[in-house]
Amino acid sequence: MVGVVIAFKDFSFRDGIFNSAWVGFEHFRALFQDPEFWRAIRNTIAINVLKIIFCFPFPIIFAICLSEMKIKWVAKVSQTLSYLPHFIPWVIVAAIFTNMLTSNGLVNNILNGFGIESISWLEKSWFFWPLMVITGIWKEMGWNAIIYMAALSSVNPELYEAADTDGASRWQKVKYVTIPAILPTIKITFLITLAGLFNAGFDQIYLFQNGLVMDVAEVLDTFIYRYGLSKMMYSYSTAAGLFQSLVNFTILIAANKICKKMTGSGIY
Repeated sequence: MVGVVIAFKDFSFRDGIFNSAWVGFEHFRALFQDPEFWRAIRNTIAINVLKIIFCFPFPIIFAICLSEMKIKWVAKVSQTLSYLPHFIPWVIVAAIFTNMLTSNGLVNNILNGFGIESISWLEKSWFFWPLMVITGIWKEMGWNAIIYMAALSSVNPELYEAADTDGASRWQKVKYVTIPAILPTIKITFLITLAGLFNAGFDQIYLFQNGLVMDVAEVLDTFIYRYGLSKMMYSYSTAAGLFQSLVNFTILIAANKICKKMTGSGIY
């Protein structure tokens, strides 16, 4: 954490962290006047909001579907297969989807079969955000469902038996027994997800970026990387990173307090 002081200095390798000239909040002032920085914030928030709306519910729905399957071996096989994408590195995932979405890729070949012209998917700005959601769901849905499967395994079977006695349908048992039982787990994972609102995921974003979609693909993580390593503006990128961390921390505290007021409990 000592290195954070670089954000308040005009850092140089020759002078080192402690002997570099002190400039106070100069880098932060420059940061807040930089249009690229605000563009990166917009893209980061937009991508994360889309992931919360679409990616967050999928593991919950998937876990409930697995628990409701009557043929247990099918549920176990489905669950095991759903874990596999998590262990595939993002660089491989990016290569798979890039090959599928090229002009001669699988997707365009299918479209051509229906008489539709090929689309340069990876060069379309409007497709970048949906691509982040689709790849995020495909890669992490099964793995993220583990925690909900664990929560479902601890539900008292007598609750379901009582619901059967009362004549509850399968949907009613899900609504009044299953979901309330895993609600504390959902709440905790949601707060943790919300705390990362300003972290869009460096690997995924960076590997799908290209010069034609930078207006929607530049996020805070890649902004910090680009200024810190590519342009070697260490103090400037450290200021951006510190701002990112402080905002995430503030969001976590605020979300936890709101959760406590609404539900009576939080993560601490």
